[in-house]
Amino acid sequence: MSIDECPLGSGAMSGLELPWDRTRIARMLGFERYCRHALMGVASKEFMLLIGAELSTASVTLTRFVTDFMNWGSSEYRFMNLPDHLCGILFSDAVKEKFYYFRINYRKINAY
Repeated sequence: MSIDECPLGSGAMSGLELPWDRTRIARMLGFERYCRHALMGVASKEFMLLIGAELSTASVTLTRFVTDFMNWGSSEYRFMNLPDHLCGILFSDAVKEKFYYFRINYRKINAY
């Protein structure tokens, strides 16, 4: 069932025997069409799958954006200057001093 389908007239999974013009009712209520199958009109859970898919896509996009944001602000690229309260200095033997945006990385991890 689409969000743009009118469930009015589906009945309790067995349909409705009143002589309603369901197409006209759907148009009057602002829907594009009416729900053809009664079970899809009253018991469909497809919308939860669609919402989950959209939220998953949004979180992946946000994570990719934050990763690019961290790279652009890193000491290798220096495309932008991020505030110091977002980064810390990472010391290691290989890299003597490197800015690491740990607070942004925590937000990226929480997006999953």
